Amino acid sequence: MRSACLVLVMLVLGIAPARAEGTLAILALDLAQETTARAARAAEAAGLDKGWEVEVEDAGGDIAAQGRRLEALAERKVGSILLVQTRVAELEQPLAAVARAGIPVVSVMSGIGPHTAIDVTVNEYEIGARIAAYLVGAMRNQGGLLMERAASPAGARIRGRVMDLVLEEERGVSLAASREPDPPAGTPEAVKAALGEWLDRHLQGARAVWTAESAQAFLTDDLLRARGIRPGQLLLTTVDGGQEAFRRLRDPASLLTATVVLPYELMGEAGVDTLEDLLAGTPKDQITTGPQLFIDTVLVDRAGVPPEDEWPW
Repeated sequence: MRSACLVLVMLVLGIAPARAEGTLAILALDLAQETTARAARAAEAAGLDKGWEVEVEDAGGDIAAQGRRLEALAERKVGSILLVQTRVAELEQPLAAVARAGIPVVSVMSGIGPHTAIDVTVNEYEIGARIAAYLVGAMRNQGGLLMERAASPAGARIRGRVMDLVLEEERGVSLAASREPDPPAGTPEAVKAALGEWLDRHLQGARAVWTAESAQAFLTDDLLRARGIRPGQLLLTTVDGGQEAFRRLRDPASLLTATVVLPYELMGEAGVDTLEDLLAGTPKDQITTGPQLFIDTVLVDRAGVPPEDEWPW
């Protein structure tokens, strides 16, 4: 209460309150998302390890609420802000207020904007190429391929386009069928039935199934196993998936063959380290030459799957 009164007096006198050094606000768009929670938890731990005062806030998926929170943090003049898996492009006005307050902002997998310093993220084109090259090699460069695409997020769409480019060069691999992005919304039972019908129509002669996202892969794995298909008969790849993907890779009955894992923990930690560097006066171009700081991903297959509850980094 005393500090709030002091800020009010300073504003009345026309004195701007100083930024609260050593305070970090971590704003997540939706902590109910496992990947968001992983990055936010890692960032919180990294901030606490530096001796900072850390607060973590969840917008519950409400981008407008997150914008209002940014404006409140600008008035408070917190030391620094880390945005986790949000949409920077939709926060331009509140972020402008934060910039006017002189507060550095770094984001994690949130896109780039004029009022954020750096977005710590992964290279989706590289991810697409990595899983595509692995799958084509596992197919011995021949056979029919089924593709389950996704229109969003943008990274999932990019992965599909990279796979298309690889197929143009790898003429021994033919696109047997492609399921277009985001099938009509429905109950989980309806989604499962639609995918099952599509698989039944196109499995004949297929050697592999490429999926844009892990949820697709897990459902496909379950459906294929229910149809009596066993490992070795069909290859199945995806991106991310975390511990559930690792569990399936360890399962001798699962068809999942490989996944590219996104290091959300490392991105959260890197976001806090980047803020520390900026606060210490390190020029942005000495941290990264562009608006993004790319963190390497890891391809994990059955031969390299980590033990339970561990990560490959």
